[in-house]
Amino acid sequence: LTAGLTMTIGSIFYATYKQIPEVPSMTDGCNATTSVAAYALHMARGTNVTASNAAPFSFFNMSYLYYSPFCLLVGTIVAVVISLLTGMNTKTPVSHSLLAWQAVAVYKHLPNCVPSQSTPEEVTSMH
Repeated sequence: LTAGLTMTIGSIFYATYKQIPEVPSMTDGCNATTSVAAYALHMARGTNVTASNAAPFSFFNMSYLYYSPFCLLVGTIVAVVISLLTGMNTKTPVSHSLLAWQAVAVYKHLPNCVPSQSTPEEVTSMH
């Protein structure tokens, strides 16, 4: 949430987009017998509008399309770092039968300094 709000507010205040000037839409001096395609070609050759890359890079110019993946990435990185710093799940390991196979595969490859996160013991119902 913080990453998304930072990007939204930052894009409002620190955006460095430069407005590309619009092509003037004048018809002065237009010959009525000239075809539209010939006139468009003439206008395209006669305009000096070019995209400027002179705007400095700003992280806040990121498209809104990428806000969700950005927030997901930031949230995952922060969660993993906090989990590693606090010892992950050190109370009781979780049974393999309760975890997704991807989590079991990841837990098997963790270094020895990280406490065991899962156990192959089956869960039995107390009822």
